[in-house]
Amino acid sequence: MTDSLRIGVIGCGGIAQIMHLPHLVETPGLTLHSLADTNPTVLNAVGDRYGVTARYATWREMLADDALEAVVICHGGSHRDSVIDALDAGKHVLVEKPLAWNVRETREVAAAAARSDRVVQVGYHKLHDPAFAYAKRELAAFDDLAYVDCTVLHAADEFNRAPYAVIVGSGQTSQFNYDLPEWDAIQSGTARGFSSGPIAALSDEGLGDHAGNVSLQVAFGLLTVSVIHQIYMLFGLLGDPVRVLHTEVWRQGMSISALIEFPGQVRCTLNWHNLPYLNDYRETYSLAGNRQRLRLEFPGPYYRNLPTPVVLQGGAGELSWEKRVTVSYREAFHNELLAFARAIRTGQRAPGTVDDALRHAQFIEDILRAVP
Repeated sequence: MTDSLRIGVIGCGGIAQIMHLPHLVETPGLTLHSLADTNPTVLNAVGDRYGVTARYATWREMLADDALEAVVICHGGSHRDSVIDALDAGKHVLVEKPLAWNVRETREVAAAAARSDRVVQVGYHKLHDPAFAYAKRELAAFDDLAYVDCTVLHAADEFNRAPYAVIVGSGQTSQFNYDLPEWDAIQSGTARGFSSGPIAALSDEGLGDHAGNVSLQVAFGLLTVSVIHQIYMLFGLLGDPVRVLHTEVWRQGMSISALIEFPGQVRCTLNWHNLPYLNDYRETYSLAGNRQRLRLEFPGPYYRNLPTPVVLQGGAGELSWEKRVTVSYREAFHNELLAFARAIRTGQRAPGTVDDALRHAQFIEDILRAVP
């Protein structure tokens, strides 16, 4: 390995342009070596922006480059094939969620990782937010945690991406005009994306008796690509769940609510709702005991360096108090990249292992099998 780690990026869409590429080129000791994208217009425009001449139409072409040491995988859909191909080519892997689409695929990635000595880190960036570590330390002082609520009110991604100059398929820089489609069009478009083709077949593997249910195919897709953030956060804060007690899915899969038991008889409600039109993304984790309360308030997912406030509550007798803590302005995505480089150089593995991803994939299936 050279002094500067040579990294290729597979998939040059929004999350690559907003987060991964800027942090990669700004970090000493890391070199943006190559790019791969199936859209030649985007590939060339992003390559020109960053001065990268090694450009590939497929990841397999990129992986044949012996000088390449590691890849960041952030193309759409399942990442099973690209992760396995990268490992077989001897590359270290930082992969955006989902690692793979269902339990079977994730087990196949786990088998490939087990026969490789390369690092595989799943992009669970919220675990690298300094507020998460702070909240976990505070939570350790709770002696009577009883109830947890995790709620996401998900505004349209276009609102969060609007401040950034993202190159889209036409080669132009996107400019969001806040004119979203009507709700029926959003629902039907989401249903088409998750209930047809290979993705639907992969979801049906995990749905069991609910296979073919379009609403649950949509829910499976949303759990896999979006709610996975809340899933790994709850695992990180509370440990592995004991069981899913009940799940409701409505609004054609766009609203999901689950009641979950965690160790210590703790009950947790997990609520996720696609509510596109109000530009006010909310993601809160509220943890309550008899004497103490803690709340994490995550900002919109694409805003760089916005802190995640932690709100603590306590009291004694008639007295109660509340403290709002800004832990850090350090960006979680950047911390994630630094952890990846550290794992390669020192062997110190970061959160987001393949084993973690396998437990999370199984939990997604458990959530939907708890639908009546």
